[in-house]
Amino acid sequence: MATFYALAPPRVAGERPDRPSIATLAPVPELTTSQVQRLGERLRKQVTAEDLALLRQLRESYRPVLDAVAGQVDALAKELGITAPVATRPAKTTRSIISKLHRERTNLARMQDIAGCRLVVPTLMQQDMVVDALRQREPAWKVDDLRQRPHHGYRAVHFVTPRPLPVEIQVRTLLQQVWASVSEFLDRQHEGLKYGQGPDHLLQALARGSERMADWDAAGGPEPALLLDQEAFVTRVAAMLTEP
Repeated sequence: MATFYALAPPRVAGERPDRPSIATLAPVPELTTSQVQRLGERLRKQVTAEDLALLRQLRESYRPVLDAVAGQVDALAKELGITAPVATRPAKTTRSIISKLHRERTNLARMQDIAGCRLVVPTLMQQDMVVDALRQREPAWKVDDLRQRPHHGYRAVHFVTPRPLPVEIQVRTLLQQVWASVSEFLDRQHEGLKYGQGPDHLLQALARGSERMADWDAAGGPEPALLLDQEAFVTRVAAMLTEP
């Protein structure tokens, strides 16, 4: 049975992680498109406490549609008989949103991944099953397949639901998830690394690792016995990233 977690707004420090915050249960006033556009312009110039509160309000406004989409994808995974996927919860953090506003000069009102959810499945074959089923059932959802044309080594398949409150669905294999986690970790130490900016030796290691893990996925992915031996699995992944 697939376990599936949806992105949630930031929780108050000290809250139990398995319980919803009061903010997620209370009605959330909607911001107009022009208000969201102006908020993005202000955040690009200067970050204030008031605008951070508005950004949190914007994220919380996605909750109803996000929960519906997450439930829909979870039900599909169960229907397909996908067992024991690794599930994580992506978070478009305040830092990530503001960085994207600077990096891409994008309009906050046009940003498609403020809210999102992720399904991680063990193999490439299961990823294909989920992707094909979503394509057939939701033809209005935009699809971005990054497996054959990775973005700075990042591979996955993304779907985006229609506006006015788009939700991004990431479908990854276990190996794609491992690579992305390593990239995110290194990016926290060298900001911009996952976008192709940073020390050459790390960029080259990520590029090599991405190609090698893609080949591993194409060959069937990690053997079940290897997944039960965490130390051996980590050692093999590390070798793919570090060996010349």
